[in-house]
Amino acid sequence: MQEDINILNTDELYKDNYNKHELNETLRTSEDLIEKAQALRKYAKNQNCTEIDDLFGKIFNYLKNDDPQVKYECIHALTHILIKNYKTIDFDLLHKLFDEHFTYLVTHNSKEIQKITMKFLSLALDLPYHPKYIENFNAFVDYISESTDEEGKAYAAEILQTLSFDEIEENDALKLIPVLIKTLETSSEKDLTIYSIRMLNDLLYRFNDKALAIAMENVNLPGIILNKLWNQDEEVRQPTIKVLEQLKKSEFFSLYLADSSLMTLIALLRNDKLDIIVPIAKITHELASQGPEFRNKMMIHGIAPFLIDSLASHNQEVKGEMLKIIWSFAIEMNYTHIMELVENNLISVLCRIAERDYEHREKALDCLEILLNSGDEICKAVAGSCRFSKLLSKLVDEDQKNRETCIRILKNHYPNVPIHKPQPYLNPFSNNSSIFYPSNPQLPVTPNFAQANNLQNNIFHINPQQPQTQLVNSQAAPNNLNDGSQQPLNQNKQIKMVQAKLSTQNLSKKKEKKKAHKSEKKNTYFKAGKGKNTAGGNRQKQIFPPGKILRKLRETKYRVSKSCGHFLSGVFEYLCSEVLESAAISVKGEKKKLIQARHLLKAVKSDAELDSLVGEAVFAQAGYIPKYHN
Repeated sequence: MQEDINILNTDELYKDNYNKHELNETLRTSEDLIEKAQALRKYAKNQNCTEIDDLFGKIFNYLKNDDPQVKYECIHALTHILIKNYKTIDFDLLHKLFDEHFTYLVTHNSKEIQKITMKFLSLALDLPYHPKYIENFNAFVDYISESTDEEGKAYAAEILQTLSFDEIEENDALKLIPVLIKTLETSSEKDLTIYSIRMLNDLLYRFNDKALAIAMENVNLPGIILNKLWNQDEEVRQPTIKVLEQLKKSEFFSLYLADSSLMTLIALLRNDKLDIIVPIAKITHELASQGPEFRNKMMIHGIAPFLIDSLASHNQEVKGEMLKIIWSFAIEMNYTHIMELVENNLISVLCRIAERDYEHREKALDCLEILLNSGDEICKAVAGSCRFSKLLSKLVDEDQKNRETCIRILKNHYPNVPIHKPQPYLNPFSNNSSIFYPSNPQLPVTPNFAQANNLQNNIFHINPQQPQTQLVNSQAAPNNLNDGSQQPLNQNKQIKMVQAKLSTQNLSKKKEKKKAHKSEKKNTYFKAGKGKNTAGGNRQKQIFPPGKILRKLRETKYRVSKSCGHFLSGVFEYLCSEVLESAAISVKGEKKKLIQARHLLKAVKSDAELDSLVGEAVFAQAGYIPKYHN
């Protein structure tokens, strides 16, 4: 191949208007072919050409010249004509141009001529199809492979992605795959990326196993595709996800992914876009199910916090995939992996899912049962801090589907918790049951009620000195409910209950005067009948009540002074401020806004003095954290 010919870029010459008279004058008087070609380009750029046929004829004559600069100016002129007159242009003129100059221009040694030719041909794609595109398929592929100009490569890729691979020979089409992968790896131009990823998806779909085998020869391909998912443009993400679905079919995909791009895959689990996180969650699950080697690599790359965050996702599909991954880690019984997950609040999240999410409750309970069966006391302690046994007792009564699982966990790990069997449902319309006497289903019940009379006892006590108030109860049933076969109700007890209720409603709420303090000295907290009883802690603006602290200390028979309550209240405030300050640093590090129990526990465990004071305290839903300072 000959060396590349240097073409002068003359774009600055075409900013001024150029009319037809000036064009004709230049063509008549000038002897320089380059100047004449530049005049044609000026006229085509700045005028809406009406005499297109005549202008095309002049440009065709100059295109036959061997000077590369003349050809460059002529193709530019054709490009301007096509941009402004593509709706009215004569297709026969374009076909004539393609027949005579298409192959020569596409395979020209000059990269500048090739680039402007690619631009012209991409503009002509909206016009009727010409077979020259298919005939020069390899020329387009070679240009994308060898050129360094991304704009020109984007024009060529746009041309190729409009072609049908059914009309191209299989071997020629498959040669395009390595070129596209290399382009995706090095390109930063948006249009070129979009066209390349679309063509790669079409080739993988069209040629299936053959295309997949050629694509997976590049070890870095999974990482290249995953990196494209960080693009915020949906035009890039959608075809990228389709390519990822095709690559998953390869047996080498998980191997290449685990070696080179596992960190990128894990980081994508925190993506906000559902169209990304759902396929990424499925790929992560497939990777975790490959075996302990892959799960170990995932833990080394720090999947635990990302896994727990995705487990708390609102998307049900993502949550289901994450639960499957947790189950695969739990069933492996690797103590290191389980402790790392527990430290990231796994058990609290599983308890929350078991409590609130009916769809994934069964899987969450299975994971919790496996963790408890491991015999680790830390897992049992964290589950106890989340009140897991109480949750199981509640689910035994409410959830019939998971009742056996809950009973099994209670019997194996919480034998002291009573198990209440739910009462069987009694159908009131059944002939063999009675809503009044469930212990004796054969006892007959009279459907008729005895008619009430005026001689029945009035259970409401009425004072004749006060105006009577008529009580209306539209749903009240007659007092005599049977024909003597059932025992009568305890009327005396019912009378007392109603009288107590009525007397309570008639009582007026009277404010009682506060009792005076025993001492009437000036240094007392308040004087009799003057002002409110303000606690000492409120006057000193203390959060913790010093009076209550002093009382509790005296109840434990400690010998303390009167100022001890105020002193300890200040100590408690100082400890709280230290814990909150350290927790706030942890929250800012995680880029969150709310301090949770997890952050408080981290603050305590990260400080040796705080850990010695309150390290044995149980923080509900905070999980397990080791002593960082050790």
